[in-house]
Amino acid sequence: MRRRWFVAAWISAMVAGGPAFACRAPLAIRLEDVARADLVVVGRVTQYEVVRKPSLLPGERPGTLSDHATFLVRTEEVLAGQAPARLAVRWDNSTFAEPDALPEGPFLIALSRPTGAASNPEAYTLFQAACSDPFLFEAASDRARAVREILARNHKTDGEKR
Repeated sequence: MRRRWFVAAWISAMVAGGPAFACRAPLAIRLEDVARADLVVVGRVTQYEVVRKPSLLPGERPGTLSDHATFLVRTEEVLAGQAPARLAVRWDNSTFAEPDALPEGPFLIALSRPTGAASNPEAYTLFQAACSDPFLFEAASDRARAVREILARNHKTDGEKR
């Protein structure tokens, strides 16, 4: 009985112990999850913009749960799926705040199909597991090389160049 009370108190403290954030600590990214992405491209980012919304919850800090970012990608190479030469992306980052600026790249970017978001129903969603980093890597990085190897092992690579 005493143990049950302690567990209940601990859970209550974790839930009510501050502003509502999705994660207490980041989790290591699982690069193998890229196999579930609908589209993986290498491209350059343009027109990056963070869309700030007013706080929705008492005590919520600006730049967290209610914000999202939008940008366009000029596709240079398609690694999985089919992509147009330019595509719109929405970054619904429920884990951490989006950066205020994003360099052009090139980046290796994994995406999910458009979800019909009101602001742009044709925008792809940046692929990101809860509490982890997004699948947005500098094209020449170790992570990007590892993703290419995973896709090749899974026979998803079509090697189409633009």
